Amino acid sequence: MVSYDTASAQTTTPSGPPRTELETVIVTGSTGRRTTALESSVALTILSGEDLQRDAPKGLVDTLKSIPSVYVQDSGGSSSNNISVRGMPAGDHFRYVSVHEDGLPVNYDQYTIDAVQRYSLGINRVEAVRGGTSGVLSPNASGSIINYIYKKGTQRSQGTIGLTYASFENLRTDFFYGGPISENWTVALSGYYQQGDSERQNGYTGERGGEFRINLTRKLEKGELNLTYKKIDEHNGFVLPLPVQRDATTGGLIAIPGFDLLDGNVNSVNNTRISTLFTDGSRLEQNVNDGLGVEADVFTIRLDYDFSENLFLRHSSRVSNLSRLSQAHFTGSAGNNSLLPAGQYLTNNTINF
Repeated sequence: MVSYDTASAQTTTPSGPPRTELETVIVTGSTGRRTTALESSVALTILSGEDLQRDAPKGLVDTLKSIPSVYVQDSGGSSSNNISVRGMPAGDHFRYVSVHEDGLPVNYDQYTIDAVQRYSLGINRVEAVRGGTSGVLSPNASGSIINYIYKKGTQRSQGTIGLTYASFENLRTDFFYGGPISENWTVALSGYYQQGDSERQNGYTGERGGEFRINLTRKLEKGELNLTYKKIDEHNGFVLPLPVQRDATTGGLIAIPGFDLLDGNVNSVNNTRISTLFTDGSRLEQNVNDGLGVEADVFTIRLDYDFSENLFLRHSSRVSNLSRLSQAHFTGSAGNNSLLPAGQYLTNNTINF
């Protein structure tokens, strides 16, 4: 990834030594008002935006690989992957993990988490709490709360542009800009757009689309008001499952002759369109090129106001309009029979009365 940072000529002089990670005031897994990472008693990991950029993540789960006790299974592509925390089952997407954006769950459906929450340069840091208070302070979070905290605009204009080109002919552009609108209002813009093939090449443009996010911040006398809108319109290829066969001698799983498990793919330009005929004569036409598609409009409002030293208000609300599409090949679970020609498959599974 190649990136370019810009900033205005205005500079500020720090009033003290640089803040360390342990001095960061955390907002995840704690009901305290100004609890720092050092003061927190939970199993907490903080990843900065710079940490995430060094990992060069393609999908959401790639941003979690540096978190201790978190296992990521990302072989499906950019979305629809699995995650396990502290040995909990890893085959059911985000079943025991609650993913938040600025303190609110992105979705309560475990199967669409990494469809509506994406990686972008707008992320300031990630706070991950494993166990402990996670199961108390959020639903579906017995394993972990993972909170993506986004950058806000400041009175100093600054921005970043990133360009990524992958060897499988995928081009992605990322951007972030933050700056002032007026004395009390600031804006933060971020997002990305990508187009191309996936890691296991399909031979067609299976990855296309992106995200746009805008945040408006209003400084109040004793607080802050944040208004956020996020738009996602993206399609990703799903490159699982991969067909294998069972060795008759050892009982282990082995590759099928002619299929490379390292680079092979069940998707190709020759099998993208699937037609299903029903008994009433109707027909359903599906296109695997649409892959795992998502269209989402997300509106968020957050108000923080301090009435006094001991009395304060924290309110957050979010409205999401989500449409999810899933078009993918599945090789089935009928053993080696699922790899047979249709005629032979029917012969092997004929029921005699």
